[in-house]
Amino acid sequence: MSTSDKSGVAQLAKEIGGLYLSNDFSDVTIVIDGTELPAHRMILSQRCPYFKTMFASRMIESTSKRIELRETPINGFKSVLQWIYAGEIEFRQVDTALEVHRLSNMYELLELEKLAFRYIEDNCDMDNICLILNSATILSISWSLIYDFMESYGSDILACEAFLSLSKDAVNAVLRKMGDVTNIEMLEAFVRWMKANPDQSEHFLDLLKQIPLNSINFGELLSIVPAELISANVLADVAREQQIMNENGSVISVNVAAPKYGAKVIAGSKTAFFSERFFDESVYDAEEVVIDLGQRFKLNSLFAERVIVYSETGRIAIYVSEDDINWTCVVNHKRLDKRYNDYDFGEHVVRFIRICGTVPLNDLIELHLFTASYVDMETVR
Repeated sequence: MSTSDKSGVAQLAKEIGGLYLSNDFSDVTIVIDGTELPAHRMILSQRCPYFKTMFASRMIESTSKRIELRETPINGFKSVLQWIYAGEIEFRQVDTALEVHRLSNMYELLELEKLAFRYIEDNCDMDNICLILNSATILSISWSLIYDFMESYGSDILACEAFLSLSKDAVNAVLRKMGDVTNIEMLEAFVRWMKANPDQSEHFLDLLKQIPLNSINFGELLSIVPAELISANVLADVAREQQIMNENGSVISVNVAAPKYGAKVIAGSKTAFFSERFFDESVYDAEEVVIDLGQRFKLNSLFAERVIVYSETGRIAIYVSEDDINWTCVVNHKRLDKRYNDYDFGEHVVRFIRICGTVPLNDLIELHLFTASYVDMETVR
């Protein structure tokens, strides 16, 4: 029967950790930008798959007493090395945690990678969000909580000075992921970014296409975007191309009833938008709600949070129109008390949506959130 002494295990861990950056018994030196860090092959091999593979290979590093690591941040590597030796780490700054996250990903230290990731998510704020976004796009990973932060503070992110320092890939991610800002806000921020990053001019057009332009008055487009950055003809071509894509159903599984696409509530609400940023209060006691999507889209799916008709005999009716004159009823359901309601219907090209209570009277309705999209039904069957 084997027994263990917890105090002995702790003492062993302490003694091994004491070899961190110690010359005692060191048999390899790691060099980063001229800084020499004493290390121990056995510990590196046992604790890190990256170094285990390196020392077991026939590469020159497997026998060399000096290993030079290029493009490696010294502070981040020291934190990783401390983890390898002592099994502990203390993050104090997000930039160091980002370095550790990148290195632990490269060195296959999964537990350390998770710790760094958790610290970054827990400490994401307006002062470091752009730094985090740049790192996130380099690693090509999806950070859902960071994108949630972008949704909540999108307007502030676009307006902050650090936005101008984003890489082209980070800007692309911001323009694609943000839905709770208006297309005017997006375009104005992008123009500032273009002016600050003229060396990225070859990417301007591709990035511009991430901003829905068709619902913006063309005269306003020309007043926002200087001709020396993007010509009027190019702006017109992009807007025309986007309209064709919208109408033929190329925009799939995206909520187009959003400020980003120019959608506005034009009747039945005190607010102009159904979104967390703009919609602080739900629609209560309205006979109908009318939404102008700002442009035409092919749609076949609607979603509403808590659409309620107060009358026991009432029904929910949803009408769609291209011109705000001729309307087609696509939904006619009995009174619902469910919190979430999905409505699928045949494909229609739509610009205006009207939601109301019907029969026997124009009953009052309550509506908390609304989305509209085109869904590829073949992929959801």
